[in-house]
Amino acid sequence: MRHSMHNRCGEPRRGQAQHPWFAMQDFGREIDRVFGRGGRAVAPLALWETDQHINVEVDVPGLTMDQIELVLEQGKLFIRGERPQLAEGTNASHDERAYGRFERVVRLSDNINVDPATTNAVLKNGVLTVQLAKKPETQAQKIVIRGEDAPQS
Repeated sequence: MRHSMHNRCGEPRRGQAQHPWFAMQDFGREIDRVFGRGGRAVAPLALWETDQHINVEVDVPGLTMDQIELVLEQGKLFIRGERPQLAEGTNASHDERAYGRFERVVRLSDNINVDPATTNAVLKNGVLTVQLAKKPETQAQKIVIRGEDAPQS
């Protein structure tokens, strides 16, 4: 049976020298922490479409409306925000959060026109819900099927 020099978390066992690979991982994590980048999306989102709307839900726990910006421009929805660092002098014993600015861009279909006047955005319980209303001319239209014997107009 072989024994690893590292525990299950990838940290060196007591009394063992740290492998250079783990030193590089630690360095990468520190760079991510300083520049606000993480190995995961800062604001994961869900996107779905109905006949009348394009719906977007973005997870932004702990952020307020003042920390989030929505911009609809050239067929794209820009979702920008910033998670502030912990207060100066805070000595966190464990912190996995990603800090700093983030931006998500949702590209809308070229054939869909959104009506900004009827677009709705709500922030509730850490979830930003955006409902983009399609203009009537881009909404799906039902076509009536007639039988062979039906008169044509």
